[in-house]
Amino acid sequence: MSTWRQEWYLLIRDRGAVVVLLAWCLLLIYAGAIGFSSVQALRADQAQFVKSESARSERGRGRIQAIEAGTAEADPYVGFPSMQRSPVNMGIPTLAALDVGIFDRSNTMLRISLFSGPAQAGKGRELQSPLLLTAGRFDLGFVAIVLLPLALMALLYAQPGADREAGRFPLLAAQRALPEVYRRRHALRLLALLLPLIVVSAVTVAAVDGSTDWLSWLLWLLPLLAWAALWSGACAWLVSRTGSAGGALAWLVALWVALLWVIPAVLDSAVERIAPTPSALALLSSERRAAQEAQVRRTELFGNYVSDHPELSINTEADALAWTRSYYVQQRFIADAMEQPRIAAAAQRQAQQRWRQRLSWLSPTQALSANSEGMAGSDQTALDQFLQSAEAHKQRWDEALFRSLLAGQGLSVAEFDRLPAYSAPDPKGDAMNALGLLIQLSLLAGLLWYGARWRVLAG
Repeated sequence: MSTWRQEWYLLIRDRGAVVVLLAWCLLLIYAGAIGFSSVQALRADQAQFVKSESARSERGRGRIQAIEAGTAEADPYVGFPSMQRSPVNMGIPTLAALDVGIFDRSNTMLRISLFSGPAQAGKGRELQSPLLLTAGRFDLGFVAIVLLPLALMALLYAQPGADREAGRFPLLAAQRALPEVYRRRHALRLLALLLPLIVVSAVTVAAVDGSTDWLSWLLWLLPLLAWAALWSGACAWLVSRTGSAGGALAWLVALWVALLWVIPAVLDSAVERIAPTPSALALLSSERRAAQEAQVRRTELFGNYVSDHPELSINTEADALAWTRSYYVQQRFIADAMEQPRIAAAAQRQAQQRWRQRLSWLSPTQALSANSEGMAGSDQTALDQFLQSAEAHKQRWDEALFRSLLAGQGLSVAEFDRLPAYSAPDPKGDAMNALGLLIQLSLLAGLLWYGARWRVLAG
């Protein structure tokens, strides 16, 4: 019997290892099912939202058409704020099934209107979908980053400590070279954990959408494989220098706590002090001050707008749309007043993000989490792109509607059909960042494996 086949046989006969592997496979399947169901539920919610908004929009179009045909009385509000809204959806990438990311805590459906701008289609995205509440961050990304090291510890911490404590060293030494035996055992157990991860992640994304971007899936997976190799090297390095299985396990658990909890918390605190960002309350206060000034200067602002747009035959008398016209001008003033504070806040957030990237090599956990969400299209960058595109759509929507409104006219069917449609951006992960992380983790894993001299066997 070959040595590798014999190691597989011994692994199958090890009841503790079999329990760990079965539990690992069940966790992966459960996490994959959660990711698949989450993406399907989000897409179904969005499709229902678009369907209901399309039906509402079609009723408004029918009303305008009836007025043009003379079969209905004219309504000054037809085609304007009380009728027209534009649904805006954030695209749900297929790879979000691997890492739910921001989708478990952010609203992916917005509603554009003249009064509210980009606003939630419903309060509390996570409250509308109980599935996402149960999912939380328990997805394949979480399992691979947080739980995979624990599974490796359970399989490797007693190799070779348990054999030494049980007095099996003389028998093993008489049969073969001990260092090679334990290297094979570590490599075999690592492979036994990685194969289910590869299979379950591939099946999950294939089940969500047959036209998956497999290159992005590979760039999501490779750094996680290097992360597993790093922990395998850490196990080999520690157990080869520790006389007892209990001592090796204690050191491994301490390392896990440090890498996954202590170091990320310290770096987060350091980045917040180095590059602080304005709070949401500060921006809200600035917007409130601008709104108060706009309310005080309401008549003045509207007069200035009329003076600046002589081509529009604006009726300033008190008619049904007078307040709406004035409100639009106020909103334009508030948007202009908030432009610089928002630009400054965005610059500060970008500065903080750059600091996080510079220090990410100190915290592989945070770098892995960021890469996992980035390649899955479920990170903060994707959300920011979505909100920026929603705001740009809001501006195009306002211009299309208020051109007629400020001229004292209602929308025609032709103008209604020309209203701008929203096109969601397609977020792309940073491939170079994924490759850099892969190289970094692979080098660290190689150094740890090279440093595992198995000195404990000499004793």
